[in-house]
Amino acid sequence: MRNLQVKILSLGLIVLVVASCASFELGNLNPKSRRAKYIEAHSASLTADTISAIRNGNIILGMTFAEVVASIGKPYKINKSTGSWGVHEQWVMCAPNSFRDRRYGYVYFENGKVTSWQSR
Repeated sequence: MRNLQVKILSLGLIVLVVASCASFELGNLNPKSRRAKYIEAHSASLTADTISAIRNGNIILGMTFAEVVASIGKPYKINKSTGSWGVHEQWVMCAPNSFRDRRYGYVYFENGKVTSWQSR
């Protein structure tokens, strides 16, 4: 009986994790449309390199939060540190093997600009 309860609880936790990632992914549907709308609305303030990166679903050094969201979608989770140096954020992108493969596992920001990223 105890083994059955443990299995049911484990299955429930797995479903919860997958469902949370699924709802995250559903909020990021139609990336081409999201990218095109952002570029159209902000083309006057974007560099040619940033436009190209967003259009192709990539990130480049120096991108802002909004540019990253336009390009690769919303983060699954944000870890934030604040200190005398400023604000550091680590964006955790959706877990692998969810509804589609994500190229970026983590995106790092210093004071609102991309400084590095880590791929899966």
